[in-house]
Amino acid sequence: MNFLQRMFNGGKQPEKRNYTDAITQAIIQQANGTAAGISGAQEIAAGQVSRAFASCAGGGPDSALFNPLVMAKIGRDLIERGESVWERHGAMLAWVQSYDIQPMTDGTYRYHVGTGNRRRSLSPVHVRYAFDAISGRGVGPLQAAPQLRQWAANLEMRMSEEGGAPVGYLLPIPTGGDDESVEQLRTDLGGLKGRTALVETTAAGYGEGRAAAPHEDYRPRRIGPAIPEGNVEAFRAAQLATLAACGVPTELVERSDGTGQREAWRRFLHGTVQPLGRLAVQAASDAGLSIELDWDALMASDIAGRARAFGSLVQGGMAEAEAARVSGLIGAD
Repeated sequence: MNFLQRMFNGGKQPEKRNYTDAITQAIIQQANGTAAGISGAQEIAAGQVSRAFASCAGGGPDSALFNPLVMAKIGRDLIERGESVWERHGAMLAWVQSYDIQPMTDGTYRYHVGTGNRRRSLSPVHVRYAFDAISGRGVGPLQAAPQLRQWAANLEMRMSEEGGAPVGYLLPIPTGGDDESVEQLRTDLGGLKGRTALVETTAAGYGEGRAAAPHEDYRPRRIGPAIPEGNVEAFRAAQLATLAACGVPTELVERSDGTGQREAWRRFLHGTVQPLGRLAVQAASDAGLSIELDWDALMASDIAGRARAFGSLVQGGMAEAEAARVSGLIGAD
């Protein structure tokens, strides 16, 4: 028994769990309409990170392995799954969907894929959003906040159901729906096409007497979705919280002025995209691969801000070369 098993499992043997119950429960939830999948906000975040990763330029001896398709998938996986696992096959990387991982006493992990006679060891590129020291697997932002994920997805699902309610108009008329005058009214309404038709008033109740007549003539009543304002506000709050948890500034999806948008984009690049990219570089290095990621194409919108920072540093007495490096106008030597 290894050190991690003794530390986190109290000396007990590793738990072996059959996933039949979990799968059955998921099917029941789906049938009952209580299973909440990925929310729109999580898709926005995954799409943002995925496209940013696809836009980066690669360098280093093994950069050809990390083409835009691979990088886009890594970015999406980090938000949706918390990890992205790849195996090298010659001049390409193959995505690993299912694998087993075993913690070792030296702090490393042993990977296997397949079952039975097809079971084999694996030396993958394993990119993690966050690290679960017990299992060795990656943990995504909404896996670490399951209540937020369920709250956002359930609100979206329920509002979608509400939005799917039948939509139309009801026209109240007196009783006697089979009456000849009512049938003529249906014909007249169906053939109006913007024209005017002369019809009998409902004040006399179509011969039923004033006591049975409605108070208004031909005023249709609309039926359709009626989403409470409180639900809309809760949905909006859940979506914004989801975006923030995934590292996407909310100003990128809310109405904001140009300055706010540029600042949000800068924060997204420096606070989310670049750090996740460094995790990918480190995972590649752990697998014996050497790559470099260049985000200059995405940083172009920040050039004015970096130029202002450069000017302020030079005016403050810093050497131009050092100011250019610190402000990000040129890379470090």
